[in-house]
Amino acid sequence: MGTWWWLNPWREARRLRQSAEGYELRIHDLCRGRDVDARKIAELEREIRSLRGKLAAAVTDARTSGAALVIAGPEFVMVGTPRQGGKRLHVSRDITVTAFAMTEIDDPPPRWKIGAIMEQLLVIDKPTYSECLAHLATIWANWDRDAAA
Repeated sequence: MGTWWWLNPWREARRLRQSAEGYELRIHDLCRGRDVDARKIAELEREIRSLRGKLAAAVTDARTSGAALVIAGPEFVMVGTPRQGGKRLHVSRDITVTAFAMTEIDDPPPRWKIGAIMEQLLVIDKPTYSECLAHLATIWANWDRDAAA
């Protein structure tokens, strides 16, 4: 059938941040006690640095993966909208500018942002999205065949 995946790096980033904060609280508790275990504190501090590094990498990966999509440039943009009596599909393969990124980690819930300037727009009205997509596949197959000829 195909590969389906869902990208949500903020969930992992928040988990890492919470772990680091938990270790910091543990260090604080250890320092308040009478018997301060310097080795344990140093071990926790190393773990915090590691988690902070992983957190920074997760945030950077999320941002750069969005940037990588902008650099690569999507081949098309598609938006589905409801209309009276069915569905409408707005599609373009003539894109001049795109912006694709995620919201910031502290802006819950994680969301994707996309912007595009399209030279031409194909609008397909059908009763269902599956019919819109089937019609789109026929149109694109005809365009691709004509372009190859």
